[in-house]
Amino acid sequence: MMNFWHAVFHLGTGIVGMLAATRRRAAVTFSIAAGTLYIGLGAVALGGSDILGPFGMMPYDAVGTTLHLVEGSMMLVAGLVSLVSVRRYA
Repeated sequence: MMNFWHAVFHLGTGIVGMLAATRRRAAVTFSIAAGTLYIGLGAVALGGSDILGPFGMMPYDAVGTTLHLVEGSMMLVAGLVSLVSVRRYA
């Protein structure tokens, strides 16, 4: 399920991610932070709760919740693996 606020959320994280991609350390930090955020929002929604539901901003959607958990996990793993390589070659 997609609405205006959901689209703004993804657009915002995408823009910040593109800006962070200009520097390796910023990209790693973004990946870990965004992955954690996506997993957190997915976990809240997994409980059947609408994200900002009282405002009708991001309604609960089982498929979307699962997708956010997968996306968040992928971002978090990529960030943590990259963090290890940044420290190894720094």
